[in-house]
Amino acid sequence: MNAFNNSSVNKQGYLFSLFLLVVLLVSGCGGSSDNNPRFSISTNVSELKFSNQVLNRSDDSFSVNVSFQGEGLLVGFAPGADVVPWLEFSLENTTDNSATLKVDVINEERIAPGSFNTVVRLSTGSVAQNTFEHQDIDVSLLVWQLTPNTNLVSFGETFGATSIASQSFELTSVSDNQWQLSSDLPWLSFDASSGTGTSTVTVNVDLSGITAPGLSQGNITITEVTSGDTRLLPVELGLDNLYLYAEQAHVGLVNTANVSELSRQVAILSNNLTDFTWQAQTDADWLTLTQSSDGQFLTITADPSSAEINSLNRATITLTSSDITNVQAQNIDVHFYHSDQSSSAIRQQGLTINTNTLVTAPDQPIVYLATGNKLQSYHLYTGTQVSDIAVAPENTTLTNLIVHPNGQLMLAQATETVTDADGNEQTELRRYQINLSDNSVTTLDNSEVTLQAAPFTFVNIKGRYFVVTQALELGNENLERLFVNFEDTFGTNSADVSAQNNVFYALQNATSQLRRYSTAVNDFTTINKVGLTFIDQYRPETLGENDNITSFFVNNAETDVYLQSPTSNRLSYDGTTFTDLGLLELDTDRFVSLLFSPDSSKQARYARFDRTQGFLLDSYDQQANLASRFLLGTRQPLFMALAQDQQRVAYYSQGATEAENSLEINNTSEP
Repeated sequence: MNAFNNSSVNKQGYLFSLFLLVVLLVSGCGGSSDNNPRFSISTNVSELKFSNQVLNRSDDSFSVNVSFQGEGLLVGFAPGADVVPWLEFSLENTTDNSATLKVDVINEERIAPGSFNTVVRLSTGSVAQNTFEHQDIDVSLLVWQLTPNTNLVSFGETFGATSIASQSFELTSVSDNQWQLSSDLPWLSFDASSGTGTSTVTVNVDLSGITAPGLSQGNITITEVTSGDTRLLPVELGLDNLYLYAEQAHVGLVNTANVSELSRQVAILSNNLTDFTWQAQTDADWLTLTQSSDGQFLTITADPSSAEINSLNRATITLTSSDITNVQAQNIDVHFYHSDQSSSAIRQQGLTINTNTLVTAPDQPIVYLATGNKLQSYHLYTGTQVSDIAVAPENTTLTNLIVHPNGQLMLAQATETVTDADGNEQTELRRYQINLSDNSVTTLDNSEVTLQAAPFTFVNIKGRYFVVTQALELGNENLERLFVNFEDTFGTNSADVSAQNNVFYALQNATSQLRRYSTAVNDFTTINKVGLTFIDQYRPETLGENDNITSFFVNNAETDVYLQSPTSNRLSYDGTTFTDLGLLELDTDRFVSLLFSPDSSKQARYARFDRTQGFLLDSYDQQANLASRFLLGTRQPLFMALAQDQQRVAYYSQGATEAENSLEINNTSEP
């Protein structure tokens, strides 16, 4: 503001001369005599203190009461005072002997941290008599900086934990402001609650008084001591729900005239931090449940004599625990296909299946496939077509089929060519959710999809399911991104979780490194709902420099990793060290491995070409011994999927013409 851009008040027809005003303000002189009228001026304050947080606008304003005896009133910067750009003042409510001086801070968000001062002068008197009285008001502005390097301090742990790691944040103050900390949260404390200037603050949490899972929120109040100004730093503490669940949400069993899989053992798991007991029960009279002596496994056995014949029998197993309070117990769904017919090879000819779009249902003996823009499904034992729905527009290709482990939802996508308003062709990616219960299709709004890369699988982390993308993002079924570490993104098309240890594995495509991550998940925190923390990585020693791993899986106990690679099929892991055990089939002159997939119990299945017989399926047990070798025939499987009951395999083969392309369904072992 210009020093002489002042406000004046006219009284009894007298006007202050601008020239005389400048002279008098600069000289600061004046006088009176007994023969002249007496002039006076006073204010109710002599000092104004403004304070403002750096980079923020302020609504601070002062109103000063002015009383005077004189022929007018003048306000401006006092001689010798700094003419500052951050102050604005004006006179209001003027009368013959009073006024209100309104003083405001302006441009405050543009000012660097620091302390600034000036003086505002109020004057009255008589120009004609060259007599003036003055009243000065000291004005100061403190622009303070106490900036934390985070907008939220978020603590997450599982309910039942006795302690939680402290967190630190950096408090920056280039102007060396003095500060104090306080909080409205009784469980929160600081290593230092006061200080000066830039500091690292450690925040501690006491969990002893928290009696249930949930979210607790509050604030750290940061006070600038000189001004008393405050700013708030939000804090949250999420104590995750306790989950009780099985390593498989669905169990498939089967009994036909020549194929039988009547029993399955599953591990019962929890994110509970202490030992616990559990119980399992079902209303199905054809199902027997047996808990292992160590309490870690449940054996599920079907009795064909008590089940309905030529039908798909369904049952629900309920898990409970008397040791875990507030537990979120998940059911195990069992389907049992019982038939008096023999299971034999099935060929659905004349089907051209989109690349890598063959997936089996976890909750029934069904295989899904994409052909063109359509999703079709077929029964794995009868070969009957179950469904045929158009998901994407005509002349598009449906890809990236991913079935949710609950069996109720599928994700898919297609690229559509459209013409814009200017007549130019553009490609648009369409993403779909398919409700497998009623075959309804929902097209996701691309503006609400925050995952950047294509999803390729679901994983279970501590009882909850997440989508994994080809850029190592984690998201939900609506393709909303819940986690990404931009410093650790890479191309991947294979990921898995060891269910019992909750360790996440991802294949780095470019280097064929298997990267391991610890996992965290929390139902309540507003950030970090799921996260991965890198532990280590491993590349098989036998793998050549130019050789690649194309896919892998890790068993639920994390003792073995199975691979599809030219030199290694199996790694053992003892909790510290990986050991490359090489190929499972050593006769590489006779056998060529083509495809690879885990079954529902995380046992390896390899489709191989036998130069003496043709194409076959090799199945390995949990000790990596060859359990069965089944001849598939003379047509090469291009991609395959295994039934949840482990007794049927579906694969795609191509013939000499499109009419000979076919979906092949066969047993996985000799009857």
